[in-house]
Amino acid sequence: FELVAQTSADAHAPRAAAFTAGGGALFTATDDGLRFHGWEPTRLLAHVEGRGLWAGLRDVCELPDRKQVVLASAREAVVSVWGVDMSMVALPEPDSPGRPAAAARPE
Repeated sequence: FELVAQTSADAHAPRAAAFTAGGGALFTATDDGLRFHGWEPTRLLAHVEGRGLWAGLRDVCELPDRKQVVLASAREAVVSVWGVDMSMVALPEPDSPGRPAAAARPE
């Protein structure tokens, strides 16, 4: 195995992580926000504040149409699903320079 990229430490531990459909960015979700990281080189592309709403976060996923990211959280007997409108987040296109198109996430 070879370490390809590593983010810097954050004040909140990631609860979930997932690659974008094109594989060029990585979502890391914490109880207080959603971060989009580029890799090769590692860099923060965008950050969406959750303001503590996502306590108990369990999963994060980009929808196939790339227009929304959904997050699931669970506390006690309640499950909540949160949506983040991707039009709020300026990410480079999957095949733009510096983003390896061949690194697509397996289905």
